[in-house]
Amino acid sequence: MPWNRPTLQELTERIRQDFSGRLLDGSRPPDRSVIAVLSKVWGGAAHEMHGFLAWVFRQVFADTAEAVYLERWAAIWGMFRKPVAPAAGDVIFSGTDGAIIPAGTLVQNQATQIRYATQADCVIEGGETTARVVSETPGKITNAAGGTALSLLAPIGGVRSSCPVSAAGITGGADEESDASLRARLLDRLRLPPRGGSKHDWEVWALPVPWSGPQ
Repeated sequence: MPWNRPTLQELTERIRQDFSGRLLDGSRPPDRSVIAVLSKVWGGAAHEMHGFLAWVFRQVFADTAEAVYLERWAAIWGMFRKPVAPAAGDVIFSGTDGAIIPAGTLVQNQATQIRYATQADCVIEGGETTARVVSETPGKITNAAGGTALSLLAPIGGVRSSCPVSAAGITGGADEESDASLRARLLDRLRLPPRGGSKHDWEVWALPVPWSGPQ
């Protein structure tokens, strides 16, 4: 038998009728009576408890659980929410041969104000060099397409301020996995258990890994 959450009005009326049967021989209490007021107050409290029960009811099933309870369901099966991740890629610096771009040099996307830091010292040869950069902050918004204009936050002698993203782009930035995505992976695991290396097994092994390719 399904459980249907009663409305506030239904709960209030049930309490009013209970008072009526126990204290007034079935007579309806006046609307402005203490009994009528208590019926509304207790009806509100009961409605809140029913709301909590309705929420708890959803958490006991993997297909309706939310947030931390969905994560607990997934953890039982050795599955975890994919974390937020920064983006990484190459940036092209140009300038005078021999000029050095130190590790930790910051460049910024002027359109989004997102900053990236170089990961190693680089020296300009033949007029340019390529440097690996990683975003200071994580998230999908930190990805940038090839050719995106970046610029140095602080000038470096012999190095042009403008430094575009290489053709491969800056990729791999990801937001924390959503409930919908984690739930889909969990339900797949429940509906299609491991079968010793089947096609689906390879998908299950690959999907938890943060994607670092083109976005």
